[in-house]
Amino acid sequence: MDDVREQVPDRGMLSASDNAWEHATKMAKMNRLLTDLPIVGHGRADAAASDLGISRRQVYVLAAEVATLRWGSFQT
Repeated sequence: MDDVREQVPDRGMLSASDNAWEHATKMAKMNRLLTDLPIVGHGRADAAASDLGISRRQVYVLAAEVATLRWGSFQT
């Protein structure tokens, strides 16, 4: 009998490990929280950086990208 996997059409779906998915959803939540604020202070950025295991600078980069997509600008 043929391998069943060959009979399933590719729908372009990707999967991720549980850790990768958790990290991605945590980053998305962090970005929403930070970009809902008109100004992101160091304390808020440091807490997000610590939670995600990235630098404060990277938090600002990510938040700026999301804010630019949402509003067209970002202030620090």
